[in-house]
Amino acid sequence: MLTISVVTVGEVYQGVLNNKELQRIREVLKSFKVINIIESISKNAVKLVENYHLTSGLYFLDALIAATALENNLTLLTSNTKHFLKIKEIRVEKW
Repeated sequence: MLTISVVTVGEVYQGVLNNKELQRIREVLKSFKVINIIESISKNAVKLVENYHLTSGLYFLDALIAATALENNLTLLTSNTKHFLKIKEIRVEKW
């Protein structure tokens, strides 16, 4: 089963353009296990921002997604690899 960060779920919903698309997104997301933010994920996200914001422009929401992958020993699949490739702690694949 594919997993998805609750942050990514929010980003997906934020991009919805109409009701038909909303219904489609709801159906697609049913096949994902959603990983919620817990304290250790938020603490790791802060560390990632400290380490990578100034050098790579890493923003907090992306850091939360990366920290979720780290916490759960997952490969991060993304179409936007530039946000994550410089984070040496995680595995990233283009999707």
